[in-house]
Amino acid sequence: MDDQPANPAEPAGTGRDERRNCLKLFLATVTVCLLWAAYTDHAWEDWYITFRASKNLATGNGLTFTAGEPPVHSFTSPLGTTVPALCSWLAGPEKDKLALWLYRVFGSVMLGVGLVAVYGICRRQRFADWALIAFFGSVLLESKTIDHTINGMETGLMLCFMALSIRAHVMPHSRRWLMLGLAWGGLMWSRPDGCVYGAAIGLGFLAFPAEAGPQNRKEVVAEFAKAIGVCALVYLPWLLITWNYYGSPVPHTIVAKRIDSAQELGLLHLVWDFFTFPFSGIMSTAAFEEVLTPSYARSFEGWPDAVYGVSRLLTMLACFYWLIPFAARFGRAISFGAMLACFYLTDVTPHSMPWYLPNAGILVLLALAAMFNDGLKLAGHLKEKYPSQSHSWHRGIETFVVVQLSFLMLTFFATAWQSRMQQQLVEEDVRTEAGLWLKENAASPKDTVLVECLGYIGFFSGLKMYDYPGMGTPETVAARKKLRKTHGPYGSWAQITPAQKVALIREMKPDWLAIRPAVAHQIHGEDPDVFNREYLQVETFSSLEKIDAIESLPGRDFLAYDSTFFIFKRRSPQ
Repeated sequence: MDDQPANPAEPAGTGRDERRNCLKLFLATVTVCLLWAAYTDHAWEDWYITFRASKNLATGNGLTFTAGEPPVHSFTSPLGTTVPALCSWLAGPEKDKLALWLYRVFGSVMLGVGLVAVYGICRRQRFADWALIAFFGSVLLESKTIDHTINGMETGLMLCFMALSIRAHVMPHSRRWLMLGLAWGGLMWSRPDGCVYGAAIGLGFLAFPAEAGPQNRKEVVAEFAKAIGVCALVYLPWLLITWNYYGSPVPHTIVAKRIDSAQELGLLHLVWDFFTFPFSGIMSTAAFEEVLTPSYARSFEGWPDAVYGVSRLLTMLACFYWLIPFAARFGRAISFGAMLACFYLTDVTPHSMPWYLPNAGILVLLALAAMFNDGLKLAGHLKEKYPSQSHSWHRGIETFVVVQLSFLMLTFFATAWQSRMQQQLVEEDVRTEAGLWLKENAASPKDTVLVECLGYIGFFSGLKMYDYPGMGTPETVAARKKLRKTHGPYGSWAQITPAQKVALIREMKPDWLAIRPAVAHQIHGEDPDVFNREYLQVETFSSLEKIDAIESLPGRDFLAYDSTFFIFKRRSPQ
């Protein structure tokens, strides 16, 4: 943090007051995150995919999903895997929940550090109190940000390094390129696509240079070039380690997801989509309806249409605020970065996971706060000439801030309840129990299980998993490559046909199937012999009745989707 007052004319005690404010903000952030964790006890499905590899590393079995086999790069985030490994080592091999809590504290601290960094930025930009309230209140009430900071994902890390990246652009420093390169390196250690968000922010400040930095764009580009070099040096050790250990620096999760994925966008197509994005984004759902809504709110029914509408309005205002010529450069730079992040989540990764969205969300909320701050400054300028209009303008902005915070507060508490019910009724009563049952009833740890959702069932069973699309299983990837010659491209689990599912089962011949009822019905309709002769249903795990009994449950369909799993066992050869 810069200890100097935002305004040199302010009294000498300001520096001490600012440090006190930073401490309050940090403690408030950690408190909100840990209270959410204590109430919901939410652990995301992907946490257990990653943690199985992390625990293997902590117990001396190597950084891989299945111990005793050639190592598989079954995770995405370097820090999101190695830090949980450290947490597991500190907690001990029998205390997995304690390891999760240690990682929750780590993620909460990282988010707190990031918000303190943004506070210093906002003070330097002379944000008014209402603008500060708008940003920090919104971040602490944005349900995905808080949930994915404590549920085992890398969101807290990503937002921290994004904040440090913005700080490097706007704070005066003789070696700005070094600070920027270190922040970009942190983004890469948090996620392989961290460079996208670093670039989005960088392009925003290239288009609208920060007042504290060089104003000549050639000088800005020169700084960026040096920062890229620092970033490469920071990330290089991980590339060398993974290349040596796995034979490739590309995570197997990416390899599995890219096979038979949607057709790659050509450069011209991508450029066209970018320049038409301000117009196409208005007409399509894009990422606008998801950035500020609860996880999977658009994918599943159960939320009022107003939730999507408010998210769309707020996100669009933030993403296109840079088009306002008289807006402050800082707000325009952040707005441009927010637009690029939303474009990435819409056109490049159109099936964005919920924990991707807070990366765009923090830029959206900061751009909105900058917009409010500009509006309050304009109201101040109007005060002398048009006192009555100035008051109305000021009151209108305050009302807008209150409405934004009220919207996020309502979704915050509703999502907290939803997450608590999801953890209890789905993750613990169904997927955890299914995994433990498989572990107890398997003939040996080498038994194989075909399943689409790899996390809970894979971790608690400890068995050899044939997951789809094959994030932890090279055998699934090999089977998909073989079968596409006769059965066509194998896309996502929801996209492939019943015939393709049947072919996959017969190709891989797993000992067990752990599938949802809808998939079982598809397979039976395609070929009844799969269950009449080859597999026998031996157990059902379901919490659907409990979910249906809860009145006015937000996001009910999201919970219902994973509420029931059928377990099938391969019949002995006749």
